[in-house]
Amino acid sequence: MRKNYGVRVALWTTLLASFFITACGDDSSSSPSNDDSSVSSSSNGENDSPIVWNDSSISKSWKGEGTESKPYQIGSADDLMELMKHVNDSARAFRGYFFQLTSDISLPSSWRPIGSFGANPMGLSARPFSGNFDGNGKTISGLSIKDTLSYSGLFGFVRAAQISNINLDAKTVEGGDRVGLLVGKADSSKIVKCSAKGSVKARDYVGGLIGEFAAGSVEDLSMEGAVEGNGYVGGVIGNVTYSSVTNIRNSSVISGTVTIGGVVGSIAMSSTLKNAINTGKVSSIKDVGGLVGNVIQANVNQCGNQGEVTGSSSYVGGAFASVSNASVVSEIYNTAVVNGSGAMAAGGIVGMFKGSEMKDAFNIAAVIGEGNTYLGGIAGKVDGNTIDNTYNAGVVSQLKNANSRFGYTSFNTTTSNSFYDKDVASISLAEQGGMSSADMKSSSFLATLNGVSNVWSGSSDKFGGYPSFLWIK
Repeated sequence: MRKNYGVRVALWTTLLASFFITACGDDSSSSPSNDDSSVSSSSNGENDSPIVWNDSSISKSWKGEGTESKPYQIGSADDLMELMKHVNDSARAFRGYFFQLTSDISLPSSWRPIGSFGANPMGLSARPFSGNFDGNGKTISGLSIKDTLSYSGLFGFVRAAQISNINLDAKTVEGGDRVGLLVGKADSSKIVKCSAKGSVKARDYVGGLIGEFAAGSVEDLSMEGAVEGNGYVGGVIGNVTYSSVTNIRNSSVISGTVTIGGVVGSIAMSSTLKNAINTGKVSSIKDVGGLVGNVIQANVNQCGNQGEVTGSSSYVGGAFASVSNASVVSEIYNTAVVNGSGAMAAGGIVGMFKGSEMKDAFNIAAVIGEGNTYLGGIAGKVDGNTIDNTYNAGVVSQLKNANSRFGYTSFNTTTSNSFYDKDVASISLAEQGGMSSADMKSSSFLATLNGVSNVWSGSSDKFGGYPSFLWIK
């Protein structure tokens, strides 16, 4: 009896040890100086035998030494596939290693993303890429993924990684949640100077380049093509939290169901967005903005929308569907038609503005609605905010809940230095802040705006002679 008991104890010990190794698989690689000599994994689903790698096998995989001065060289699709196998099949994250693309490459017809999040929502057995990948300005073409899996893109899941200088000329990436041409999900990472062409179609947390981005920084990204999803869909990034995002551009067509933005679907949790431009058409059933769907406890500065925005429910805005939770938006503009027919509230800059601050913004495009929609040249509905130094020079549909600047304002809202072009946007002669077109294009009006914030520039043909911002090139 004691022998059988001992056998059972040994068996349970083995099983628990195996579980622990699997659960901690994403930590199996570190810096080049102390990386494990070998890592084994379970079957990858494509063959019955586990793949075992060691340092000697890595050194034989690519030229270079994996250091910053002598990075591993990725010169072919086979080289990139080798990296994918190391990460996915051997749980080697390559933290502290450096890779560099040395030539343009074309991927095979069906690509398996580099890095996976794990077998359950908590990321158990996650296998991220955590190294430094420099695209060296080269182009990766032919990316194609068509399935229903989540965490999909060239990279599926990256953590504490740096990815830079990649140009993607993709075909189509289709998947489940957290899908982008470049990265499905990025955590605590830095992604800079990357561009993508192609189409993305997935469910939630969908971006042209990145599906979901958390606790890191993004700079100099651009996207052109088409992006389609259900919720949290953005032309460049689907969802952003605790991060800094700077200098991003989108010209792709964006469509979805809820929380849709021209550059970012949603930005929240002390994140910042600066110098973002959208020129692509953006459409959704509810909560759609030319720049961002929802801004929640975040700062957005020096951004502009030039793409038509269409929504039929909830909130619709030329720049934002909604801004809330002590967010700050400044130096924002919209120059494209906002169609909020059927929506609760629609505005040239924002549909719903609640408990936040707006300073320096202008709209010069038509704002369209119907029925009981709260409609405004600047904001559809305003509740408990501070709004300063704005103007509207776009036509506003004649509705019972429409006004030239703000469709509805609550008693605890403070607005100052807010103007509208009465020759273009007049709804009611009783509304304050009306000026003639000629006066709004004059130097005296520019001086008025700059008396509050010295961020405005003189009339420009690009904006029909109305004042714009110094940061606009």
